[in-house]
Amino acid sequence: MISFGALSFIEPWLLLGLLGLPLLWWLLRVTPPAPKQLHFPAIRLLFGLNATEQTSADAPWWLVLLRLVAVALLIVACAHPLMNDNRTLKGQGPLVLVVENGWTAAKGWTGRMDALSAIVDLAGREERGVITVSTAPGADGEVPAARQMNHDDALSWLKSLQPFPWPGDPEAAVDAVEEALSEGPANVVWAGSGLMPMEGAGLFGRLQRYGTIKILTPESQALPAFVAVERGAAGHPTVRISRASDSFPQQLAVLARGADGRVLMRQDVTMAQGEKSRELALELPQAIETQLAYIEVQGERHAGAVYLLDTLWDRVAVGLAQNVAAGSSLTLLSDNYYLTRALAPEAEMSQAPVDILVRSGQGMIVLPDAVALAEEEREMLDRWTRDGGVLVRFAGPRLSHHPDDGLLPVTLRQGGRIQDGAMQWGSAVKLGAFSDDGPFAGLEPSEDVTVTRQVLAQPGPDLAARTWAELDDGTPLVTGRRLGKGWLVLFHTTANADWSSLALSGLFVEMLERLGRLSSSSQTTLGDEIKLLPPLKTLDAFGELGPPLKSARALPVEDGEDGAGTEGGLSALFPPGLYGSEGFGRAVNVMDHMTVPERLSDIPPGVELDGYRTDAGFDLQPWLLVSALLLVLLDAWLSLYLRGQLTAVRTAVPVLALILVGIVQPGSGQAQQTVISPAAAPGANNPREAFALAASGGTALAYVVTGNDQVDRISQEGLEGLGRVLNQRTAVEATQPIGVDLVQDDLSFFPLLYWPITPDQPDLSRTAVENLNQFMAAGGTILIDTRSKNPNSLLDSERSELWRLTRGLDIPPLTKIPAGHVLTKSFYLLQEFPGRWQDGGLWVEPQGRGANDGVSRMVIGNADWAGAWALDSYGRPRFATVPGGERQREIAYRFGVNLVMYMLTGNYKADQVHVPAILERLGQ
Repeated sequence: MISFGALSFIEPWLLLGLLGLPLLWWLLRVTPPAPKQLHFPAIRLLFGLNATEQTSADAPWWLVLLRLVAVALLIVACAHPLMNDNRTLKGQGPLVLVVENGWTAAKGWTGRMDALSAIVDLAGREERGVITVSTAPGADGEVPAARQMNHDDALSWLKSLQPFPWPGDPEAAVDAVEEALSEGPANVVWAGSGLMPMEGAGLFGRLQRYGTIKILTPESQALPAFVAVERGAAGHPTVRISRASDSFPQQLAVLARGADGRVLMRQDVTMAQGEKSRELALELPQAIETQLAYIEVQGERHAGAVYLLDTLWDRVAVGLAQNVAAGSSLTLLSDNYYLTRALAPEAEMSQAPVDILVRSGQGMIVLPDAVALAEEEREMLDRWTRDGGVLVRFAGPRLSHHPDDGLLPVTLRQGGRIQDGAMQWGSAVKLGAFSDDGPFAGLEPSEDVTVTRQVLAQPGPDLAARTWAELDDGTPLVTGRRLGKGWLVLFHTTANADWSSLALSGLFVEMLERLGRLSSSSQTTLGDEIKLLPPLKTLDAFGELGPPLKSARALPVEDGEDGAGTEGGLSALFPPGLYGSEGFGRAVNVMDHMTVPERLSDIPPGVELDGYRTDAGFDLQPWLLVSALLLVLLDAWLSLYLRGQLTAVRTAVPVLALILVGIVQPGSGQAQQTVISPAAAPGANNPREAFALAASGGTALAYVVTGNDQVDRISQEGLEGLGRVLNQRTAVEATQPIGVDLVQDDLSFFPLLYWPITPDQPDLSRTAVENLNQFMAAGGTILIDTRSKNPNSLLDSERSELWRLTRGLDIPPLTKIPAGHVLTKSFYLLQEFPGRWQDGGLWVEPQGRGANDGVSRMVIGNADWAGAWALDSYGRPRFATVPGGERQREIAYRFGVNLVMYMLTGNYKADQVHVPAILERLGQ
């Protein structure tokens, strides 16, 4: 590349073609004379003949100059000039590109890859080799390795590179660079996340010996925010929002979501300048809090901004002991009846004898007074509690006469105390205070609860510390103490209404629910064997749950108890996600293992800091090509005019053509989101007519404008790519895709309406619903794409979003596409329908039920087809298709072709099965 001031040329050697312009001057200066029009009789042909030899007349100098200018513009355009492109790679040697792709790098990933692609393009212009290395080990656990590539291979590597939800190993990346280079010089570009890697200053210093080093970092406002969740004192989740930079005020939103993705609560957080973290309590109603699945920071899209909750976050596994002799029958006055009614709404309950409950690994066991313990059962409960269980006992006649049990938090007196009755002087005692250090802290004592009888504890120095709830006379009502890893808890009254009215109050339910939170929700051992939880779902770097990695190992329960453990930390072996089964999942989160990283600051002298920039100057090539084309058309018209081939009336046609060509805006070399403007349509008198002219010029595919610029751009580029394939392979003449407003635009012009689903789309208005229903009734097909990586998302997390956005639509019954459906053979023979992601299922109207010649009015999937079809301005795929690569992209294109042909031909392919019968009848 050569620069002349502000003007640069990517292919400067093509400028040598300008030396041939003098030869062109000599060749182009001659033009044949215009023919003469003669009238019969034929004798007139002899008039005016000149016997002397004549030569062709010279072309006018201005016409020759016009031709020379057109050729010169074409030559300069082929040299690819750029205006104000001051980008150069400093130093000498190859470009060394080190890309951070650990858990901190996911936010803004696509924009960074675009900027790095521009740097690789620059290395290709300067004919430098490229050495690439990423910092995070791959999903197979391989350590980063440096690879020497050419320009095209480096671009392909960038497209396929993905961040991972575990930490990177920058030291291993630097080791790989040193092994690949051995000695300089080189130009090192460190594509960072804006956060300080471990031993960052030392690593950067090691790379300086190879020459220049530049660190790319995002702007402060683009740095990620992080979320962690803990149980508050009142039992509600306490959310801690942190951020790497506090140099600016920031508005964030915390979303509490259910397992189906529904937003259960939204809370806005305003962080002032200088504030790095903030804690807030999410006070949700109990019925809603039990539905919590994860908490996220809206719009962050990285694994550190999503905090998964255990599937039993608020529903612990509780076992209610039964007396074998009494059987399983319950009466309305028994302890078990009251306990069942109190525990069932908030716990996963099991009722069985003590030995079965212990072996089944319950988190909490409730022991009514009526259940007598054998010596063997008492020993089993002792071991179970020491391993982390919570044993909750209730007093009664049995315990008051036999207080020396051994499994009690305090020592009891013989007998009980009766406060009310015909032979007593006292009256019923009301509740007193709850201990600030116990699990009941924050609960308000109910004045309606009274106690008429209780078992008393022997006074002692530790009695006050073990009292969690007391009566207004100071005697304990509930006591508890640690036993190994678990807890022993005693209610000094019965679980039914015989001794108190506590069991009749809502306070009783809240107290049992608080005790359930003391439980670990699962025992760490079953006998002498450690329990293992297999990987259930994996959280990727963008904060989305998907299938578990093949490399993920089972997680010991003891490692998941406090969210930490996982030997060696987060990695491909122990990625963040859910471990266990559908009924019980233990969450492993990024922010339980990682501290909040600091902003990149400790930089050695001589290291250059720069941002991610994609500006490549102003590309003059398309403008020069269009200008040369206009001059060629003008030359053709002038030549015809000088030869007398055009009359004054016929000159209007080429002039109009020149005007139409002149208003075409050449591309700038960068992909832009464009929606066909109705006002740009020629001959339009009003916007409605202009829209009709733009939409009826051919087979136009349409997409729903969601309001999300990035999603709308992908939709447009995807349908453009599909249209290009249709034009190349089929008889369909697809025109420029059009983005439509469901309220204002007429949908009847389009056979296909592509609708990408985004969480921030507002509900459809009544007008939009009516327009879509009319569109489907008139024969149109809606392709709904949830764009999710999770193959099962259409059945769980995306279902509520689909229901919300399609509420009111006349949706036919849908079924998973069967084998032999017309859509599988309308052009290509297909068995799968992948897009950017693998095939997660395709839902269509059952064959034979469609009112539109058998064509399904709605097709639903989640493979992100537009992402697979999308092409950039150079005709290259915009996104990688995973996991199948380019073969998967080809199948995605074939699905798009099949879909369009299916809509345009109806049941034509289905009718072919009747051809043998028809031919047979014709033969008869």
